[in-house]
Amino acid sequence: AASDVYKRQRLQIRALDEMGLPHDAQAAAVRERYGSLVKQYHPDSNGGDRSMEHRLHVVIRAFKALKASGLA
Repeated sequence: AASDVYKRQRLQIRALDEMGLPHDAQAAAVRERYGSLVKQYHPDSNGGDRSMEHRLHVVIRAFKALKASGLA
């Protein structure tokens, strides 16, 4: 119970950090940042740079975690 809440909070904080957002970010800011990061790291925008593609996957995973927690 309490440990589950703690785990969810840790995951949420980690996801916000991965997206470069403050820990008190609101849903609208999360969605806006997600959109800009997807454009920035998309392979079509980076000539297929594998490091950018990896970063894109990190951002997508972070956004999914925030969405699952109700923050996006």
